[in-house]
Parts: sequence; structure tokens; C-alpha cells
Amino acid sequence: MQQTRCATPCFHMPMHRRLDYEKDESVVEVQRVEDALRADDATAYLHHLVEEYDDLAAWTFFLHADAPEHVHPFRLLEEVLSAAQKGALDEASFPFLYLSHNYLDLGTSVHTWDNFASPRLWKRLFASSVAPPREVVKGYCCVQFLVPRPRALLRQRQWYADALTYFASATSYFDLFPHGKFVTWQDLTCRAPAQLWMPWWHVVFGEAPSKAKTI
Repeated sequence: MQQTRCATPCFHMPMHRRLDYEKDESVVEVQRVEDALRADDATAYLHHLVEEYDDLAAWTFFLHADAPEHVHPFRLLEEVLSAAQKGALDEASFPFLYLSHNYLDLGTSVHTWDNFASPRLWKRLFASSVAPPREVVKGYCCVQFLVPRPRALLRQRQWYADALTYFASATSYFDLFPHGKFVTWQDLTCRAPAQLWMPWWHVVFGEAPSKAKTI
């Protein structure tokens, strides 16, 4: 069976933010992603999409370095990665797949939707005049997911570049909170803009806001 090229952008946070990814079994690259304020996986993943846009792998696994803490059972990731490498996955069956186990219904979750900031962020990212009510938005915590190339290419490189610029700058914090150009310790510690975006990454890749529970 023909091998399929897979990429794995992997978010790390030692003293500095970094992005690790491998294009094949023999090549591993490490790249720094600089944030004005913490944006964590938001800028790591967006950086990969911008830089690799014209050479995206057939399947991209977006993961944290601590993926075993979020993917239960971890064998799921091993089996899906193996299937992708062997060319046994198809986009029709897997247009987008969350790999983490913690399902979030934003209608009941008090930590991943802010009634002021979340609609504001939605409108900014998707250039929309409206945002859905929180009860409509459902997804998964902790942004471990799989995307086939055609879904990643639904959006222009410029969209990813604009989002990267936004999240990498202090503007992403200043924009979302009503007290002006001031960032609280709590917002910074919680990586507030990236955290609010976390449960609706699937929308970026063409999925409806309400993502059915799959794991």
C-alpha cells in the first residue's frame, strides 16, 4: 500500500514557544514562533498553515507535546496515524477529526465562552456581522485534531496569515476585553484569546459550529 505523507505540527512550551513538525519519517524541523503575549497553539498551528500552505501533507495532525494527556485511549492516535500513513483514510469519511476526549457544549461550559469576548472574536476571525449563540457551538477541548489537505485549503493562505498576525500581537487581548489596553495576569495565564477559540477550530475547516460528539 502506498505511503501517504503526513505532517505533525506539535506545540511545545519550554522557556520559549516553539513549533515542531515532521514532514516524513526522516525529517524533523523545529521553528520558533514569537508572540507578543501568549497565544500557544493558536500561533503554532497557524504558523504551520501559513508556511506550508503550498506544500501541505495529505493529512496534518495538530498536536500538543502532551498529547497523551488529551487523547484517550492513546492507541487511537497511533492507529489513526498509521492508517493515514498507509493511505487507508479518505476525506469523505474523515473531513475533520478531533482526537481529544473532552467534549465541550458551550451552552453549559462556563470557561470556554465569554459573552462579550467570544462573539467579538468570532466576528473578527470569520469577518461576520453576527456570531452564533453559545448554545449552538459544540466541539472539543485542547485542540488535538486531524485535517486532510483539501479542508485546510478551503481558506486562503491570507486568512491564516491574518489570523496569525492577530493572535501573535497584543491586539488579540486588547480587542476582546472592555478595559482597553490592559491585560490581567489571569487573562495572560489562561491564554484567553487562544483558549476562547479552542472549541471551534473545526469551523475553520468547513465544519458546522455544532460538532457532533465522536469520541
